[in-house]
Amino acid sequence: MKCRFLPSLGLVAGAALSSLGGVSSAYAYPAFQVHEDAISGTPANTVAADRMSYAYGARIAQTVTGGNGLAGSGDLFREAGYLSLSSYANSSGSVSSYINSPGSAGYQLYATFIINGETDYGQGNNLIHAAFASVSLSLYADVNSNTRLGTTGSTISGGTQVNFTRSNSSDDVLLGSATLALGEANIYNGLASGDFGVSLLLSLNAAGKRLFNVPNDFYPYMHVNGTTSAASNGPALLTGGMSTISGGGTLSFSNTPTAAVPEPGSMLLLGGGLLGLYATSRRRSRKD
Repeated sequence: MKCRFLPSLGLVAGAALSSLGGVSSAYAYPAFQVHEDAISGTPANTVAADRMSYAYGARIAQTVTGGNGLAGSGDLFREAGYLSLSSYANSSGSVSSYINSPGSAGYQLYATFIINGETDYGQGNNLIHAAFASVSLSLYADVNSNTRLGTTGSTISGGTQVNFTRSNSSDDVLLGSATLALGEANIYNGLASGDFGVSLLLSLNAAGKRLFNVPNDFYPYMHVNGTTSAASNGPALLTGGMSTISGGGTLSFSNTPTAAVPEPGSMLLLGGGLLGLYATSRRRSRKD
């Protein structure tokens, strides 16, 4: 069977989700455990980790009401996309696990999300700042590693509409959901680079608690740290319309919310970041 993650389409001038990939090395991530046999067909294995890596893709619809460019106060955006979780790690490095492994023992984890917010020019030249008004995220386990994820968008009467898509998902198991606690994003140079930070209030269901089972009373906050790296039709964020962007970062958990997006000046330390069009399909093969 095959899993194919369709070309992404990415997180808006207001991207997706929690402290910053560029400063993550200075952050002490709280530890957690994953019991992988909670996923049907996966052998017994306990993963001791403190973070997960991911790639994302999303599509953004930007409305501009401030004349010829962003002016805040009504320059609204909607972003739809997904995260593909790729590995577990702790202070010692990558942790052996069955996530994304080939064969019947492997599985995949992913999340879909919708973000609404407002954009305006931030401090400094060529900086767009995005404030999040709402985030809705759903976390899934793909038991058979065959789900196809993507995004869709169209311009219709009344504006541009965007959403994520899922197919071959009948075997997928919902693990939980999350909503916005804190979050914002900075984008530089017309989407040439950027960072985003969001803390989400996490609610695991029974299946999610069996998988993420230590601590027993699991952390109430999920943080998605990341950077953006490239874009398709980035100018649409300034003039209105539809854009696509992509990137990657780190997902972690804690007992408190934090929105650790750096001040605009510190963004320059990222050296370009990761905001690239997720224009290549990601395929993972597995044997039954």
